[in-house]
Amino acid sequence: MHECAKYLQKCPTKAEARRSAAKIALMNSLHNEHPSRRISEAFIQNELSAASNKSKDEDSSGLEAYRVMLEVVKGKTMLEFQEMMTVFQLLHWNGSLRAMRERQCTRNEVKKVCLLY
Repeated sequence: MHECAKYLQKCPTKAEARRSAAKIALMNSLHNEHPSRRISEAFIQNELSAASNKSKDEDSSGLEAYRVMLEVVKGKTMLEFQEMMTVFQLLHWNGSLRAMRERQCTRNEVKKVCLLY
């Protein structure tokens, strides 16, 4: 038996488990695309406040990077933000961000790269 995401029950086959997971992913993407899930100034302020309360780090560069990423997607959906953050993480992991920093690229240049993907 395989875990079935639908109702946290057992699915008799892997195929059914995959279909169930795909349905959940579709519902999540539809929810994240809903107009009420657009990133607003109020959302950004709440996120930054929550992040700064959780941060025990004296260095605010991570918080500033998060603010910039949220500002870039203001007015867009949560799904668009998640997509951009995924690209940003991949650029970080493959060393592209370090290379851009070494070439002294501006934030706008980095932002354009993230939005192109």
